[in-house]
Order: sequence, then structure tokens, then C-alpha cells
Amino acid sequence: MQIATEAKASSQSSFHLTGYFHDYAKPDCVEYVKALLADGWQQIGDSSCYGVVFRHPDRPERVHKVAYRAHEDGWVAFAKYALANPNPHFPAILSFEEKGSFAVADIETLEEMPYGTHHSSDSEDVARAVRSNSSERAKSILSRFSVEMAQAVEAIRENFTEEWKVDLHSGNFMLRGDILVLTDPLSHRISR
Repeated sequence: MQIATEAKASSQSSFHLTGYFHDYAKPDCVEYVKALLADGWQQIGDSSCYGVVFRHPDRPERVHKVAYRAHEDGWVAFAKYALANPNPHFPAILSFEEKGSFAVADIETLEEMPYGTHHSSDSEDVARAVRSNSSERAKSILSRFSVEMAQAVEAIRENFTEEWKVDLHSGNFMLRGDILVLTDPLSHRISR
């Protein structure tokens, strides 16, 4: 993982995050992120159009996600659900709070999923089950997975597909040991 952010030494009020943060974050979120950076948190990867993730060298067991478009981000709805409905295939949400225009969460640190392994193949099968228009087809795909994975997929299909765009692909899975974890299965709110 590339660490892409640091506060500029020349000015504490000036900083840069890679990705979309500067296009979308509101002033309250910008101030929050400045405080994170001043406290030693470092950006992991690029920010998406909805959020950015940080890690701290003194807190390796957790990452800190800032969802800077909280009312538009399906991850916020998913995080609330995962917090209230633990499943081994959901990330462990250690804390969650909405703060004005944005939301923040401490999440267990997970491992990136290597491509070209049985895990990446499994993740594509799970994604197909979630996107399937037929619950029978989804059940057929999931028949080789654990009961908990089937429950996780069914929870997404039943609770989110009417309101949120499903965005489940191998890039939105990580690993906890040998367990596939759905980290960010939703994108934006569906317009009606």
C-alpha cells in the first residue's frame, strides 16, 4: 500500500490528499482531516469520490475511514448495518459517528486480497450472487460458501438493492486470515 499523504512542512494549513477529497469534502471535514494528519494518521491509497482511509503507525489493528459525502455514500448505510448485524463476512466496525457533512469509523485492519487466487475467484462468484436478479440463482451460486456468507449476501440483496447501487467486485473484498470480507458493497443512492 502506498502512503500518499502528509501535511506540507511549509504550512500546516495546506495539505494534499490524492484522489477526489479536495473536490468533494466540505470545510468541516477538511478541518477534521487536518487534525487527523497532525495526529500522525496517514492516507492509504487514493481517496474515492465518497471517502478516504487512514492508518496510524501506533494503531496497526485499525484503520480510520472518513466518508466525506456521508448522505450520498452507500458505505455509510452498510457500516451502520454491519455495526448492528455482525457477520464474519462484514468488517468489524469498532466505532462509527456521523459528524455534520461526513461520517467516520474505526474499522479492523484487513489484508488486501491477492488477485489470481481462489479468493479473487470466490469474490467474483459472491458478487455475481449479489447482483443476480434471481434469488434461486443467488442461492445456487452461494451453495458452496458458508451459511454466514449466504446470510451476508442475502442481507445486502434484501436491505439495500432498492435504494443503493450495488458496487460489489473483487476490489471491494478484503481478507481476515482466510475469510472473505465484503468491505464496500454499495456505491451511491439510486435516483427515483
